[in-house]
Amino acid sequence: MTNVLDRYLNIQGVTRYEISKRGKVSASTLQSAVAAFDKAGMQAKVAVKTITAIAEAVNRTPGQVLDGIQDVISKGDKTMIVNIEFNSGSKPYQTTIQFEHLNDDNVEYIGGREVSTAMVDIFNGNDIDKDLVSNYESYYTENDIQDAEHIKSWFLDQIKYEYTNSEIAEINLEEE
Repeated sequence: MTNVLDRYLNIQGVTRYEISKRGKVSASTLQSAVAAFDKAGMQAKVAVKTITAIAEAVNRTPGQVLDGIQDVISKGDKTMIVNIEFNSGSKPYQTTIQFEHLNDDNVEYIGGREVSTAMVDIFNGNDIDKDLVSNYESYYTENDIQDAEHIKSWFLDQIKYEYTNSEIAEINLEEE
């Protein structure tokens, strides 16, 4: 599942098989739609009934589906830098995490989901005098990094055992 349409469907929590099973469009028609989308955009015509069937399956309008697919394409080569300041107990910590939107070069298929890996380095102290206190690799999905609230939830879930009762003090997102 490293193509644009499957990546969009994965974010929406549905598969091509589930859409074709509903009987609105065949598996071969969906396969043709897969071939129509790539990193450069829509390269071939996709039948209106195909987009409509996808829209019904993900509870969106056809326009929202096309916008969502375009969003997957445009995010493909971008990197997101996230700076997080958080407190655990009374101690302040900082981390900077670099996320790449899932693309053909960085995706793995684990546990039925497309994931990628982020390095998480956690420091204590202020910007001038900070010490590395822990670091690890962590899996994330495209859904985990869709906005600041999802990133907060993902991050707190990653640190919940090592940094109990953590609260995010500040989060800043930058896309390159």
